[in-house]
Amino acid sequence: VRDYVGRIASRVYGVIGDEDLGRMNVEAFEEIYLQILEDSSSVGMRRQLARTLREFHHFLALKFSSPDLDYSVLGIGNSLSPVDANIISIEEYLETLNILESGDLILIHPDFPLIAKIVTTLGFRCGLRRSEVLKLRIIDVHGKIDPEILVRPHATRRLKTKNSTRRILLRCLLEAHELKQLLEWTQKRREEEQTKRYSPYLFSIPQKKYAYIPEELLFPAIHRALRYATNDQTLRFHHLRHSCASWNTLRLMIADHGMPNHFFEELPETYQWLKKSEIFRDELYRQSHPTRKHLYSIALMLG
Repeated sequence: VRDYVGRIASRVYGVIGDEDLGRMNVEAFEEIYLQILEDSSSVGMRRQLARTLREFHHFLALKFSSPDLDYSVLGIGNSLSPVDANIISIEEYLETLNILESGDLILIHPDFPLIAKIVTTLGFRCGLRRSEVLKLRIIDVHGKIDPEILVRPHATRRLKTKNSTRRILLRCLLEAHELKQLLEWTQKRREEEQTKRYSPYLFSIPQKKYAYIPEELLFPAIHRALRYATNDQTLRFHHLRHSCASWNTLRLMIADHGMPNHFFEELPETYQWLKKSEIFRDELYRQSHPTRKHLYSIALMLG
């Protein structure tokens, strides 16, 4: 029992904090378990964690009527599957934002489409985890000239590890219009709280009594948009984070070694974005000299 609890208890709590497992739908469970698995230190550890999570969820389903889970999500079947790391292109990301903008989220509240778009942007551009973005606070967004997000633990949200505490440099990661959108939303929330104090969270809608956006409304909507934009029914929010890691690593390599001929020319938005890789490197490091710290910098960014 001690080994069982020690293997997953701290990991599950590090992802969900004090949230009620009894209120979660199947997509929420899948996202939580995949977050736990993605940080496993070896194939063997991933295998052990997957099996322990399967037993844990079987217990939740049996005793608390939690929704049944397709255990292939954990890589459990005839063999354990490799890390699920599908990459989303810039074109697919932009189409996802368009779908969120033009969909029916506005029927929930006029601010809901904008919140969904900003959350998607923070996942794709900055690599924030689901639990990190959901409970961002207004005070976690700092600065106007050189703005940044502080990802740090607080009373209602723990982080997975000490390494998860970090600074996200927004100017080098977000496009100008995305940064403007985020800062304007942050200012709106500050003004709402100054008028009538309700919630410390960035993604709150006081008029709907949402201290923070319910994840059972937010993430299924993002998943639907992602899957429609890519025609891939396996995509989830954590694929935005995987894409952030892969694309930004590639950008740093291009900045040092140049853009190969005809590289991603069939994806014009992605191609034009990659052509600006030197600008990204120079803004990230505040200098233009080659360095061998690229992988360390990406790991630090992702926590």
